[in-house]
Amino acid sequence: MDLAQKYPPQHLGPDTPSKDSLIKLLQAAVQLELTTVPLYMNAMYSMHPGTNDEAYHLIRSVVLEEMLHMTLAGNLMNALGRHPVLNKVGTANDSVPLFPAQMPYARHPVPLALQPFSEKAIDTFILIESPPKPPPGWKTYKTCDTLPFLKETRTTGWNTIGEFYAAIEEKLEALVATYGEREVFTGDKTWQIGPEDFYNSGGEAFEVVDLASARKAMRVIAEQGEGLRATLFTSDDVLFGEQRQVAHFFRFLEVRCKRRYGPNDTADDLPGGTSLDIDYTARYDTKTADTREQAQADRKALPAPQRALVEDFDRTYARLLVLLHDAFNRTPKRMKDAIPVMLDLRYKAEEIFRNPLPGHPGKHLHPTYEVTTTVLDDLSRELLLTPPPRPTTLPLGTVPVTSGSCVPKTLCMWQKPNRQGVGYGVGAGYDLDLAQLPVNEDNTMRKNVSSWHNGTDGDAELVAENGSIRTLPAGMSLEEPTEHDKTVVKIRWKRT
Repeated sequence: MDLAQKYPPQHLGPDTPSKDSLIKLLQAAVQLELTTVPLYMNAMYSMHPGTNDEAYHLIRSVVLEEMLHMTLAGNLMNALGRHPVLNKVGTANDSVPLFPAQMPYARHPVPLALQPFSEKAIDTFILIESPPKPPPGWKTYKTCDTLPFLKETRTTGWNTIGEFYAAIEEKLEALVATYGEREVFTGDKTWQIGPEDFYNSGGEAFEVVDLASARKAMRVIAEQGEGLRATLFTSDDVLFGEQRQVAHFFRFLEVRCKRRYGPNDTADDLPGGTSLDIDYTARYDTKTADTREQAQADRKALPAPQRALVEDFDRTYARLLVLLHDAFNRTPKRMKDAIPVMLDLRYKAEEIFRNPLPGHPGKHLHPTYEVTTTVLDDLSRELLLTPPPRPTTLPLGTVPVTSGSCVPKTLCMWQKPNRQGVGYGVGAGYDLDLAQLPVNEDNTMRKNVSSWHNGTDGDAELVAENGSIRTLPAGMSLEEPTEHDKTVVKIRWKRT
């Protein structure tokens, strides 16, 4: 069953199928998943050491799966030939979230502030992950009687994350019905993040290359959050052969109600199983900022030693974002580099929480997850996130070229349409196996060229793997049609 059958899609953007409008929603989806991670981590790291272990690990399991959701949303965006932006701070829906944040396109304009571990924080998480309807008995459980389910405050947008992805799925299907899968899924498969690049205990990353794998990605995201077909459970056991577990919404209900779900409980019930050892007072209390202006003022007012701790954490968080951006934008293996940075964030956050907040008795410092484009740009340069280095020796007669430009008197080729991506130029008369031209450490230009310009005086022959040959005359350009895109393995020159 696809998402559109489960949720009536909300109106988001123009009805006419458009890749640009779909990409805008997918960038918002990446931002949505990224927004949840600091919220959940802030609650985890505010717990007193040695307390609330069960709650800590339940929340941590959700954080790992939110990272998976962001990865799958990014893979879907890359499958369409566009790339997630995680290294810029700008306008809503296309940038890194700043706190307090709002979920993009959400029907509820609720400010999502960084909060310590508390009933109020868990109530917020329940709201974020909630399915279309709350469990009928949600008010009856004796320790769990104040859960928030908001009434609609807007006429457009989504009430639940499942609804949001249903709208994305609807637009994607309309686009495929109009233009066909090959015209829609034009991304470079080598940019996909797979299980070898990303691992966690709930589901796994996989390549998105067509409508079927796109639907699977959106199904995983929606069902890990809200549950499979009005049940308590995710579909991880069905899709990935993993142990059956309850969805995020129900995990947060377990934390809120201090009780596990029992074997006979259903999605219409609140948890009725074994109790959890949870103490909401065993935390470092913090000063919560409900507006951006207040958050910025509070940070600026910190004494120099405390501000240095917070700024060091924020720079580490910015480093994580830059690594994730590079993983989605060229180098999937960067995802592995992000893991130790996540651990570093934990240690820095725990150190921050241990510090009392000057001038506010009983309150403690907390991370702010505040980043700027300047810091992100500095870290990009520091981490050498530049186009992949060219080998010191290329085949005779061959030179590298940049996007959009061609060295005079050469036949130029680019990995992506419209003269974009990795490119090379080769002089007339130099026959060439495209496997000799690297794209990155794992890939070459063989069967990987979408755009050509013959700036030489000779006619070139484009040889496909099946032996077919097409001629590219002198002075002519070519954007590969669907049936020939990324099929060329060799270049030969017609002899006069």
